[in-house]
Amino acid sequence: MKKFLSFILILACVFPGVFVAAEESPFSPVRSYEDGMFEDVTSSDWFYSSVAGAYEYGFTEGSGENVFSPYGLVSLAEVVTFAGRLNMTYTGTKTQPVAEIDEKWYEPWVEYAEENAIISKGEFEGRFEKPATRGQVAYILGNSVPFTVFENINTSVSAIPDMQNTDNYYNEVIMLYRAGVLTGKTANGSFAPTENITRAEIAAVLYRIANFSARVKVNFEYDKSVDVVTAYDAEGISELAGEAVFLVAVYDKNGNLTGTGSGFFIDESGKAVTNYHVIDGGSKVQIMTIDGETYNVETVLGFDEDRDIAVLDIEGEGFKTVKVGNSDNIKNGQKIFCIGSPIGLDNTISEGLISNTSREIEGYEYIQISAPISPGSSGGAVFNTLGEVVGITAATASQGQNINLAIPINDVKNISLDVNKTTGELFGEQVTASSGTTVINPDQSAECYEGTNIPTYSYVTGTECIGIS
Repeated sequence: MKKFLSFILILACVFPGVFVAAEESPFSPVRSYEDGMFEDVTSSDWFYSSVAGAYEYGFTEGSGENVFSPYGLVSLAEVVTFAGRLNMTYTGTKTQPVAEIDEKWYEPWVEYAEENAIISKGEFEGRFEKPATRGQVAYILGNSVPFTVFENINTSVSAIPDMQNTDNYYNEVIMLYRAGVLTGKTANGSFAPTENITRAEIAAVLYRIANFSARVKVNFEYDKSVDVVTAYDAEGISELAGEAVFLVAVYDKNGNLTGTGSGFFIDESGKAVTNYHVIDGGSKVQIMTIDGETYNVETVLGFDEDRDIAVLDIEGEGFKTVKVGNSDNIKNGQKIFCIGSPIGLDNTISEGLISNTSREIEGYEYIQISAPISPGSSGGAVFNTLGEVVGITAATASQGQNINLAIPINDVKNISLDVNKTTGELFGEQVTASSGTTVINPDQSAECYEGTNIPTYSYVTGTECIGIS
């Protein structure tokens, strides 16, 4: 079925009208949804009708007693199960797969999906318990029933702003766009195929597949040459924003290097952001850009010691800048990239996920991330897949594995820029830099990076080690 589907969709890209008229819906409700059944779903929520509808058609259940968890993430195993239920309803199959005692609950559904050409054999082996991406959902659900179920009602949709026709899952995504099952994440129709999907979002997809009248007619208007939203991978992020992130070198009153960190430009005139603890105690601070050029930090425009943010004014102009995003829009499971200067290795990029959007530490909210960071990463940039900075790398749990923290970028917007003093004026009387702000494991002493006297600025753990050789 998938090979035939791909052929039809390739033709459709050339001749948009080549679609068979949709058959009568084979789906019908099997039970009723009652208001208040899920305490976390109210009639004012955008997803209310979708959650209720997906439940009535028998595709979804609650995540617990009286709750649906609309913002929870969906695993690949659950997506395959949804696809199996769609296929069984369409074909009239009555007996659902049941796991044996020694099997995981989803293994029979995976076998069913492989046998019915919904997915290829072994295609997602070892990944079924991981969160599904939006692209994977389009691919799996799009292949769960014949293409004739997806009537082309959006004839004007000829492209996806953040996808190319050679991308994985493109055929299924554009088919579901044209059928009114998918409507994109932004006003111009971008899809964000690598982002994870929530339970509310997949309920909407399932409900629209089953209920033809719930499908949405769209008319995206965008200038392809100007307003194309691109989802970047690690290479793309590095090319897009690498030049805007720099290494920070901190010197004491006697001119000794006391530590290194990271920072990034938010304005081409030299306005930049780093952590307060990176510059704290520095009599002189310099930055080095990716091309090896060194610039002085002229003044500290503003800072918040408790929030661990400093806004700097760097000498010079014409700098490459990052695009500042909105950290209020981030979600658990969202892919992110970090660029910084761990142990002085400038322009180092790492990849991970947002583990928790709001991790409270001593009364302050941080973004917990899984992207690896190391000493010297503090003050670096956390990017989403659209190339926007959503956080500032700040700390890591020294006894954990990739349990790291970033400060939401929106907190920078609250910094008053009325200080306008040099680091010498702020910290000039101190001989060495301070220990920074204790955030994690306050009773554990920090360590220097092996073979150096550079303190572990990313391990904001308390006692610092400057002066130890």
